[in-house]
Amino acid sequence: WLYSGIGVVLSFVILVVLNLIVSTSIPVKLDLTEDKVHTLSKGTKDLLSGLDTPVVMSFFVSKDKDNMPPELIPFTKRVESLLKQYERGANNQSIEIERVDPTPDSEAEDRAKLNNLQEIPGRMNEPAYLGLTVTCLDRKSTIPFIHPQREQMLEYDISRAIVEVTRENSPKVGIISALPVQGGPASPFPQPGQGQQNRPWQFYTQLKRDYDPDPTEFGSNLVDLGMDVEEIPADMDVVLLIHPAGISDQAQFALDQFLLSGGQIIAFLDPYSVVAEQSQPQRQPQFGGAPQAPGIPTSSNMTKLLSAWGVSFESNQLLADRGYETAQSQTSSNPAILTITSEGVDEDSTLTTSIRDLLMYFAGTFYINDKDGVEVETLVKSTEKSQLVDPQSAQFNPDQIVQTFSSSGKIYPLAIRLTGDFNTAFPEGDPKEEEEKEEKEEKKFLKESTEGSTGSVILVADSDMLYDPLSVGRDLFGRMTYRNHNIPFLENVVEQASGGGSLMTIRTRGSGRRPFTKFKELRADASAKLSAEIEKVTQKEQEFASEISKLMQEQDNEQMVVLGPEAANKIKA
Repeated sequence: WLYSGIGVVLSFVILVVLNLIVSTSIPVKLDLTEDKVHTLSKGTKDLLSGLDTPVVMSFFVSKDKDNMPPELIPFTKRVESLLKQYERGANNQSIEIERVDPTPDSEAEDRAKLNNLQEIPGRMNEPAYLGLTVTCLDRKSTIPFIHPQREQMLEYDISRAIVEVTRENSPKVGIISALPVQGGPASPFPQPGQGQQNRPWQFYTQLKRDYDPDPTEFGSNLVDLGMDVEEIPADMDVVLLIHPAGISDQAQFALDQFLLSGGQIIAFLDPYSVVAEQSQPQRQPQFGGAPQAPGIPTSSNMTKLLSAWGVSFESNQLLADRGYETAQSQTSSNPAILTITSEGVDEDSTLTTSIRDLLMYFAGTFYINDKDGVEVETLVKSTEKSQLVDPQSAQFNPDQIVQTFSSSGKIYPLAIRLTGDFNTAFPEGDPKEEEEKEEKEEKKFLKESTEGSTGSVILVADSDMLYDPLSVGRDLFGRMTYRNHNIPFLENVVEQASGGGSLMTIRTRGSGRRPFTKFKELRADASAKLSAEIEKVTQKEQEFASEISKLMQEQDNEQMVVLGPEAANKIKA
């Protein structure tokens, strides 16, 4: 008895000591959650491994459980657990976590207010806080309120804040467009009092505000590269193409080399740009008059580049979708004008998880051809109630499309993202050098993605969606408002791309909330069975009502209708 008792005590002591050693020196966890919510994604790990400057993450959270809303208490624990993951994953312990309790009338609360953190109404009529500041040297980024509904975006939000405070320079964005985005033509969608739209498009103004608020002598961070650019500057982070109609092979080669060196490309292509259509000459010159300048081509493509990436673009036909068709009046709609809801966007991607409403005007579609090393992610898609139509029918006779509509049963990609290892679209090298190879010595060029590069491409099948009358409006006080999420979608895309490859590859984290999916499935099955039974009863009722009506028609008006045994049994049934 004595020996067995001592053995139990010794075993207990050994277990306690081992637990203390492991928990303090070797933090090991096994993540068995479905979405790996307790494991940082590869993009965040790459970001943390590259840190060489200390970063302080100040977590402002009210400790008073009596005042803190009860639904936030378990959520704060999940946030703190995630922050510890950042601390453990950082290079050379370069992440420091500071927990701050901003109790009322304290210095900590003064800090929270100075950092513009959002007050949460507490249960004891006192403000509570749940926010984060990320600081590196003299730069600071703030998340005013960590909202539980953005839990899936939390890793991205924190990693983005780290990128903002640790990058040496503001990101540089280049623009290539055949459309005058810095000052547009007359609106094809006229609005009362708007007149000519000669001011920059709103998306351009927004990018200017975000990336180039105060140009210095060192140059602008929002650069017009031009349609015939021969080389993308080495300090460029992102290239944004808006309807690059007629883009030259030389410009495509420049983009090719930019991508292979780790650059980020965003392209809004268009099978039929209504904005470009407005630039076409209105009449032919007569009586020997000077010919009018040609307008902007209505279709844009980048055939050589897309082919090398394993993608092709439908630039001759439009996508019509009865599932997303947009009403033009009370009696008519146009299936080629798409109002895309949340069901058409990828809610698992950080790019589109907050997008709920997109308007695409005469969009095309992409065809995916598997390419070794290139991963394709569909961000926006059509429904199965879709088909391809010609531009003239969509523009001048949408009712005919509705009347003769024949669903293809296919789901078409409308926006995609390409990542991975790319190969050059120009195996022979610079097309300009090909023409001048006798005069110049051939230059070296990249034939595949450089080692460690994280270049990516985002392709969207419409460019008119960024035009002001389709994306923004004015409220009763004249303030600019978004009509939909077209411009926020662009802002998301540029923001992630300008953050580099680490932000582009961060996946959406799973939520800690687990919905009762099985219950929903059972309820849906029960509802379907009940609907079928109701339909059968309704059909029998209609048949019986028809028999009674027929019987009454056979009788004179003064005669009483007498139901036979068979009819009475039907009523009982």
